[in-house]
Amino acid sequence: MSAAGVHWDHVVIGAGSSGCIVAERLSSDPARRVLLVEAGGRNASPFVTMPRGFGRLNGNLRYNWIYRAEPTGPANRREFWLRGRGLGGSGAVNGSVWVRGLPQDFDDWAEAGCTGWGWEDMRPSFEAVEQGEGSRPALGITPHPGGDPLCDAAISAARAMGVPGTGDLNHATGPAIGYQPRSILRGRRRNGASLIDRAKSRRNLHILTGTEAMRLTFEGRKVTGVVLRTGAGEQVVAALNVVLCAGALNTPRLLMLSGIGPANALSDLGIAVVADAPGVGMNLREHRLLSLQFRLKHGSANTAFRGAGLVRSVVRYYATRSGPLAQSAFEVGGFIRTAAGAGRADAQIGLAPLSMDRTTQRLAVEDHPGALCGGYPMRPESNGRLSLAAAGPDAPLSIDPGYLSDDADRAVSVGITRFIRALFARPEMAAFGPEETFPGPDVATDDQIVAAYHTKGQAGFHAACTCRMGPDDRSVVDPQTRVRGVEGLNIADISIMPTLVSGNTNAPAMAMAHRAAGLIAAMHKVGVPTPAKH
Repeated sequence: MSAAGVHWDHVVIGAGSSGCIVAERLSSDPARRVLLVEAGGRNASPFVTMPRGFGRLNGNLRYNWIYRAEPTGPANRREFWLRGRGLGGSGAVNGSVWVRGLPQDFDDWAEAGCTGWGWEDMRPSFEAVEQGEGSRPALGITPHPGGDPLCDAAISAARAMGVPGTGDLNHATGPAIGYQPRSILRGRRRNGASLIDRAKSRRNLHILTGTEAMRLTFEGRKVTGVVLRTGAGEQVVAALNVVLCAGALNTPRLLMLSGIGPANALSDLGIAVVADAPGVGMNLREHRLLSLQFRLKHGSANTAFRGAGLVRSVVRYYATRSGPLAQSAFEVGGFIRTAAGAGRADAQIGLAPLSMDRTTQRLAVEDHPGALCGGYPMRPESNGRLSLAAAGPDAPLSIDPGYLSDDADRAVSVGITRFIRALFARPEMAAFGPEETFPGPDVATDDQIVAAYHTKGQAGFHAACTCRMGPDDRSVVDPQTRVRGVEGLNIADISIMPTLVSGNTNAPAMAMAHRAAGLIAAMHKVGVPTPAKH
């Protein structure tokens, strides 16, 4: 079937965590013609389905978009930002950690004017994705099996420090620590592509892979379709409604290339302005992560990822779908308060019973037993921004991360490091003989710790908020996910988050997409376009 020969009810751009959910839910109505467009491929690699196989996919252009951020921090350090490419998007290459965020995050959105996005509005969407609804498949969220001696000791140590233990972090409303919930079912990764798999046979759903969205088309300010590019050239597909699910980096990029963004900046690049939207690309929020490493006497999983131990792990995985390769990136997770007077948990930590070899560019574990434990401020106030470096469909993005530009974020970062050090110094951890090797005990003062976050830390791969949702005219989308200033265009990915949630972003991305799909279906009756109100 030629996509260009059909007038689609919905064209969904991006088949990642958000786009798969939106396309599956909209196409469940057989009267709706839905086109799902993905620049990457089908992601058939066995390392996609193997949960800890993500380490073999990082940096591979077949499975990742690779961006380079602008120099940041006191050392003007540049870093690479990776985003998943192909069916499942970042959910196909991430650490399989399933954290909803704290209920107050969503209530804050509602109180700020994003009506319909409070916790009681969002909880049904989380449950629908996790457990399925009607005949639709469940994503499949499972608890870690537990029982790791080092992890058990760390949980006990944190509890002794006043952090409540929990059997399910997704039921936490404040500080808590426990084994991580995982988007892993029977030893296999579960992501958005898992949910749309059954829908592929629907006659009203068509999926295009290896196809890039170049720009939107308009009649006046009404979106009429999308210009797509494949190896065979360009084609235009017509649509009643376009839903952008390309993520916090590519969604604002596509908007700007289509003439929706800061008018002066677009005009300077020679891009015709369709709608002056100064908020596009602004309000970028990202988690800045620093992982401390400790040398251990025993209790590490490093041997399971090296030499003969790795061979045994591979054999065990394919024989039983269990063992080290069937786990998420961090076995233990926690929400903590870094200051005694903090009203809410302000940081997230993650612990894994392994340590990385930092003497090589390769992703490999150390020869010696070790563990790592890292953390970041959960709700950063520091803002970055995105802009186009040039015009044209292949123009690179300019990414200013804005890391730790806010005093409060720096204070929380210092508090995280001191908490982790105190945890590993607890009597519960003494049997493992932990000795810090990275960034090292010489990084001791507040200023040194902040500098280490800049120079030795990394992105959390949770960038969001670049097309902020809100009730005000400067927000990019309204609480119904409609892009302001144009008609027939919605955004349903985490670029519309008003603020970054407490924790990992994959679970919120899928729940937000589920909620957005319901709103979009209600406002776009089949064959009856409903204009946005501005």
